[in-house]
Amino acid sequence: MDCREITVFKTSEKYQRHPWELARVEILFSLIREHISSQSTILDIGCGDGYFLERVSGFLPDTKLIGVDIKLDEGTKEYFKQNPRVSLYRSFEDMLGDGKIVKASIDAVLLLDVLEHVEDEVSMLEGIVKSKAVNDKAVFLITGPAFPALFSLHDQWLGHCRRYTVKQLSDTIEKSGLRVVESGYIFPSILIFRAIEVFFEKLGLVFQKEKKGIGGWAGNDFINKVYKNTLVGEYKLTAFLRKIGLKLPGLSCYAICCNK
Repeated sequence: MDCREITVFKTSEKYQRHPWELARVEILFSLIREHISSQSTILDIGCGDGYFLERVSGFLPDTKLIGVDIKLDEGTKEYFKQNPRVSLYRSFEDMLGDGKIVKASIDAVLLLDVLEHVEDEVSMLEGIVKSKAVNDKAVFLITGPAFPALFSLHDQWLGHCRRYTVKQLSDTIEKSGLRVVESGYIFPSILIFRAIEVFFEKLGLVFQKEKKGIGGWAGNDFINKVYKNTLVGEYKLTAFLRKIGLKLPGLSCYAICCNK
């Protein structure tokens, strides 16, 4: 969930986690699971309210988890005090200055829908790759919104600088000194609805309204479960199709990378 969406989510008691976010956790964890051990140290840059870290903490009870977000609030820090395996910081520099983070201790780095917010994403990524805290054999999981043609009012509201094709995301990653070992798209069905929305927006038939994003989701438990399971099932199908050479486009793109 983006920082703007988190603000909406936290200022209302009725909103629930969006099924997309629930499915996304399972999908992204399945993508990186085979690349990490049960005792890895995982760094989540742009961790938001720590939801992804919390879920990973449940999946891997022996991992050490680090979250960094410039908009980290006191409520989130207070909430995670009950989990001694999670450390939170407001900047990468604060993390490096903490004696808890030792040289080459980070085994996996997550940048989940982060790079699109940064003007010079290559320099940012280079700084992380070259950091003394990141293991030379660390795996990176990077995601971003897909297809520049779909850049919309929603992207502007979220503070996005761009959207990516898989090739564009891979090229950006390669420039930073990493090597892409796997890449692709996820959420093909949602792509269709977003494309229709953007089409009507460009015709001037969709007008700006109060933005809430996924932070404003108020579905019931049954709808959430069906929607989430549909997205996870769709991912499993597209993963199978990818293995036989059929790659479908999707609303998000991802890349799994390591040092060259």
